[in-house]
Amino acid sequence: MAPAVGNAEKAQPSGYREKSMVSFEVENVDEAYQTFLTKGVAFINQPTDMPDWGMRVVHLRDPEENLIEFFTPLKPE
Repeated sequence: MAPAVGNAEKAQPSGYREKSMVSFEVENVDEAYQTFLTKGVAFINQPTDMPDWGMRVVHLRDPEENLIEFFTPLKPE
């Protein structure tokens, strides 16, 4: 997960980064992102399609630095 959230260059050894994540499926990642932004939530990245994963995702951290993902499955082509 470290490369997906822009954390690949962090000083910690790679075996200790992003070992766990809480993932929530939402109806629409972009709407969830905008809703949380208006409430002052800081995100790590912006909603992004991840075709290899089959989903559109966005990531943030909770106050204890736990990684959280919101995702919406991509529609089949």
